[in-house]
Amino acid sequence: MTEARAWLLAQWSKHFAESLSGMTGESATVHPAESPAAPSGLIWAQGLQGFEGPVWWVAAPEEVWQAVGARVLELAGLGETSLEDRRNTFLEVLNQSLASLALDAGSRLGRELTLSGGTELAQLPDGLHWLAARLTLASGEELPPVALAFAENFTSEIVPEKVPPPAAAAAAGAASSAPDSGVSAPAGRTLDLLLEVELPVSVSFGRSQMRLRDLVKLNTGSIVELNRSVIEPVELIVNNCVIARGEVVVVEGNYGVRVKQIISRQERLRSLF
Repeated sequence: MTEARAWLLAQWSKHFAESLSGMTGESATVHPAESPAAPSGLIWAQGLQGFEGPVWWVAAPEEVWQAVGARVLELAGLGETSLEDRRNTFLEVLNQSLASLALDAGSRLGRELTLSGGTELAQLPDGLHWLAARLTLASGEELPPVALAFAENFTSEIVPEKVPPPAAAAAAGAASSAPDSGVSAPAGRTLDLLLEVELPVSVSFGRSQMRLRDLVKLNTGSIVELNRSVIEPVELIVNNCVIARGEVVVVEGNYGVRVKQIISRQERLRSLF
């Protein structure tokens, strides 16, 4: 298992557990498992904008997608559910986890990644290197492993996260262990390192709350009403914190936001709670 594949598996495992917990309100864990000799079940191929063809594959045994879909729908207050309902509900959880994985991978690559061209396959593609993760539900029930594969043309671009060079790390260690001489360490170098940190930036046009039974009924053409009128400013969000408000503009065919108001520190803190 290469470092890139191991990192992708760990990130997906975390996000799938988070997505499932968010939809059920119950804790769930996903951890690495021994890869099955021949993955089977629901086979999902996921593409990413900027890459040709599928780059991620997920093979979920029927026992897994049925258990996940049934549990989400049960906690949503739905009684008898069809196989199609359970399958679609599992795919919703899966797509949420893959969208989060795309954000993580984009941070590694230094550019935005979004999902595109996801489709269900009738059979497994040849020549893939499969990894696996096992889901444990809140009840303690362990489900069969879910198999994942990542395209070589994608994993080859995933690089380790940047770390300070050995000389800088040694200098930092020496500075922390040296006696206090009354002279502070140069803050400029620390600030320079922080300025290289990449943060996810998003724009919120508004929010809405829906019951899960209404959410699973959404399809092409459905309209979701937001809690903000067309004349109100949009919010600029960094790491789940509103930092500014502004108006939507178009720049060379792309959407943009013209900042009209910078949020005060006190209001930024309130937006976290």
